[in-house]
Amino acid sequence: MSLLRDRGPPWLGPRPSGVSMMTSVNPPVPYRAARTTLVSLITGATAAAGVTVLPVSATAADADILVAQDRFDATSTSGWGSAGIGGAYTHTGADSFSQGGGFATVTLSEGGQQRDATLSATSVLDGVASLDIAMDDLPTDGGGIYHSLHLRKDGDVSYRATLRVLPDGSGHLYLARVDGDGVIENLGHHALSDPVRPHGWLTMEFTVTGTSTVALAARVYGRGQAQPEWQAEANDGSAQRVQRPGAFSVQTYASSSGPGATAFYDSLDVRTAGVAVRPGPSPVPLPPPPAPAPIVPNPPVEPTPPPADPTPPPTDPPSGQLGSTGALPLGQASYPVPANAVFVSPQGSDSAAGTQSQPLRTVEAALGQVAAGGTIVLRGGSYHQRFTVNDRVTIQNYPGEAVWFDGSTTVQGFVRDGQTWRHDGWTASFDSSPSYTRGDHSGGFLNPDYPMAAHPDQVWIDGIAQRQVGSRGAVTAGTFYVDYAGDRLYLGTDPAGKNVRASALGRAIEVRAPGTVLRGFGVRRYAPSVPDMGAVTLERPDTTVENLHLVDNSTTGVSLLAADITARQLTVLRNGLLGVHGNHSDRLVMEDIVSSGNNLERFNQAPVSGGIKITRARDVSLDRATLTDNLGPGFWLDESVFDGSITNSLVHDNSGHGVSLEISATMMVAGNVIRDNGRFGVKVNNTSDVSLWNNTVIRNDRPLNIVQDDRRGDDPGTPGHDPRRPFPDPTMPWVNGPVTIRNNVLSASSGNCLLCVEDYSGEYSAEQLGVSANNNVYQRTSSSAPQFTVIWSRGAGNPAVFQDLQAFKSASGQETRSLQLVGTAAADAEGRTTSAVRQVADTVSVALPASIAQRLGLDAGARVLGAPLD
Repeated sequence: MSLLRDRGPPWLGPRPSGVSMMTSVNPPVPYRAARTTLVSLITGATAAAGVTVLPVSATAADADILVAQDRFDATSTSGWGSAGIGGAYTHTGADSFSQGGGFATVTLSEGGQQRDATLSATSVLDGVASLDIAMDDLPTDGGGIYHSLHLRKDGDVSYRATLRVLPDGSGHLYLARVDGDGVIENLGHHALSDPVRPHGWLTMEFTVTGTSTVALAARVYGRGQAQPEWQAEANDGSAQRVQRPGAFSVQTYASSSGPGATAFYDSLDVRTAGVAVRPGPSPVPLPPPPAPAPIVPNPPVEPTPPPADPTPPPTDPPSGQLGSTGALPLGQASYPVPANAVFVSPQGSDSAAGTQSQPLRTVEAALGQVAAGGTIVLRGGSYHQRFTVNDRVTIQNYPGEAVWFDGSTTVQGFVRDGQTWRHDGWTASFDSSPSYTRGDHSGGFLNPDYPMAAHPDQVWIDGIAQRQVGSRGAVTAGTFYVDYAGDRLYLGTDPAGKNVRASALGRAIEVRAPGTVLRGFGVRRYAPSVPDMGAVTLERPDTTVENLHLVDNSTTGVSLLAADITARQLTVLRNGLLGVHGNHSDRLVMEDIVSSGNNLERFNQAPVSGGIKITRARDVSLDRATLTDNLGPGFWLDESVFDGSITNSLVHDNSGHGVSLEISATMMVAGNVIRDNGRFGVKVNNTSDVSLWNNTVIRNDRPLNIVQDDRRGDDPGTPGHDPRRPFPDPTMPWVNGPVTIRNNVLSASSGNCLLCVEDYSGEYSAEQLGVSANNNVYQRTSSSAPQFTVIWSRGAGNPAVFQDLQAFKSASGQETRSLQLVGTAAADAEGRTTSAVRQVADTVSVALPASIAQRLGLDAGARVLGAPLD
């Protein structure tokens, strides 16, 4: 057992004194200083904050009592046990919780983990919570560490205050309402004026009062310092406000794009508030947060056993630069509502008129009532529905309201059955064909180590995804089995007191009407089979999807199956096989897309997996995307795609290739940061007429791998031809070249070369393939790594190899103006070029032609090396 888990780091000591995280050192204060009565603090603070204190009856004032208190004096290596007052803690991942030495510890072993400790026995309506927080170190990378306090917690519903600490030490305080099924409604934000520093303690306080209008307030300050006024304040008068009492909970989350973290907690107090706070006459609007909080409060992670495998939403790209943040947070999209719109609400009735005051309950009923080309408006909440669109329509959220289509349902009534728990009468069943042809098991999709990948069944316990197994005898903790013949669902984890959800619907939305628009909502937890193509399928031309979240679906998030589709501002997370799929999707426009954590079921990477894969289409563009943490390629154009491009995007930490161009033609890869992928940064495979401009390609296997094999476009026996085209298709020779490589930074390869050109068919030299390279920067980690700077095909026989760039220049006549760096870094961790690169841009780079400059948002003639990431 580590010293950290037993005692904490030395700076904590057995009793931490008043060392502030926001200033250097506070005046000494007793370890447990007496706290001013919180009711009086609320009264004093609200006057300056522009809110009014309501009169309090004697009964209410008398109710200002201690509900929960914990000084963490016990010693435990798994869980926090019971509070001094408030009963036992209920944990997610108890092994992450420990206490000893007078404080509590939460250890997140890697980024993406979230842990909760709830005092389920507490029940508070108007309350104030206080907790002391410390960290050993600031996060070194990613989106930071989140410390959250929840009040009025009832299942998935609560109010939440979150302190987010970023790697630069900046702190942000957020207020939010967590609605049923995990929908987050951001209510307020405050940026702390002082930086957060490690090796000290903060006090965080959070209050929630009122019912007709719920008032929230939070503040953070150095322990032992004078309490400031409330820093973040908000009022919730919406129909979704939480008006009933609930439990208190502590939550810790580490961003998936950063490392794990260790958090320390002390001096927990929860009291009823004998004062209510309501809005004053002129409330001050709160500024929006600089970056959205994760949309799912409990990121699905594999329990132990099996090993954890979390993939929560990615963090924002660097401000104002490449990549995308995807869809707006649910509830923030706001579209005009036409006068003749048809309204739908989870609380509506299909016998109603469909007006705003008398909404329908189902979208299916609304589709039968809306005029052709009309609009269906969805009121906030969760819809357990599926539907097919057969006539042109726009379907959108009500302005400012969060909408989920949820394919899962709550499952109750489990009984103990040996070492498992059984639910009888579970009738949801799905096709498990592991290919795009129903009943065909020969497609090579399945990895034998993950034989259940194509089974669409899904189960979550308290938001944690369970792993499906193939027999009742294989059920252990963290797994489940579905007995189709007996209509039974078996769990390996005791569901008592927990929320169990299981997918009960296959596809969510099938669009079969040209001109349809879907926007402003989320689709999650559906169970489409592989041949169903996706939870959402667009099957007719001239359709648009915008501001959609497609999350936790069993195979593919969205499939684009027709021409003239626009996919804009999508967040596509943790789908079982693939994030975005397209086929025959000519003139496809994709922009502002986040696709992350897909192929969660671990299908084979080929023939299909990863972030985005498009096949057999013409004129395909992807601009401003963030493709990360996919268990497969980030972006894959394959099987006769003509005129494709990816620009201004961040492609990183995918287990496969970053960008793969295969048996296709006329491609542009420009202005991207492609880093830290498990396979090649950019793979060009049997693809003609390729332009590679101004990419920063770092810390991949081979940064740029141009490979030819024996597939040819005039061979009818080779799969991948577009059946809509003449055969042989003169635009699809399936032979590399020409390939133009300009203004790129190729750096820090874990493979054996930086520029790698090979012909496995032994037919073409690099010159015959038309590979042309100049004006690039090559960075070698040392004089011996990687083994070669360039591998250069000579056609038949082994390729030529060059350890040094100068030798390659002399032998080939290529790269006459290019630069080699040895040891000196060419880019930082995020892909920004270093001064060693920037200072030679005028002499090494070539002026951007207008066609490239326009795509990158730069002036024609500009001289830039690598991606334009400031």
